[in-house]
Amino acid sequence: MSIRAVTFDKQKVKSQDDGISNTLAMVNKTCIISGCEVSQDGASAVSIATGVFFACGRLVYITSPESIGIPSVPAGETQYMRVVFEVNLNQTNTETEFMQGSFKVLSDASAYPSLTQEDINDGGTLHQMAFIKLRADSTGIIAGSFADERTLVYSVASLKQDVEGKAAASHVHTSLAALEITGNVGIDDLQVVNVYIYSGTTPSVTGKPNGTLFVKYVP
Repeated sequence: MSIRAVTFDKQKVKSQDDGISNTLAMVNKTCIISGCEVSQDGASAVSIATGVFFACGRLVYITSPESIGIPSVPAGETQYMRVVFEVNLNQTNTETEFMQGSFKVLSDASAYPSLTQEDINDGGTLHQMAFIKLRADSTGIIAGSFADERTLVYSVASLKQDVEGKAAASHVHTSLAALEITGNVGIDDLQVVNVYIYSGTTPSVTGKPNGTLFVKYVP
């Protein structure tokens, strides 16, 4: 049979099924739910506090603070580093050990390393979630370079509330027959125009280049 049911009697629920369901309820499918505050721990380590997060819709708890050491850097060199939580489905979990996720430090000599963020609920196997970025040299973490890269949870319900909150009951739209563009531009052809955004009274067209579109901003 080519059909696999999930939320039905006597059917199996897999990890990817919950992952897919969770991502539908969030704007960012990889994000912090609560806690997981980041901090610098001396010159050669960083810390991540207890908390809860989603990695591509997969739920993860940090049950005790994590201390992650920063790799040593040879004298005269500088490394750009990212501390990430990496999900690797090529690893195998056991009933007593979670092997498919761990914190790692990515490094590069010229720029902050890019993240691999495959959809592990749709055939992907590797997903990296950014927590911290920093630069380091032979003495350790460079002062002022430590930065929080966490993405905090923002649900679809929160988005709906924010959008509805922008509605202005007293706002009135003025009818407009057309938007007029000044200057000698051709018609019936694609054109590049200059956009002039203003508020208050209509500005003079004197000194404005040909092909200027005037747009009034109304707060």
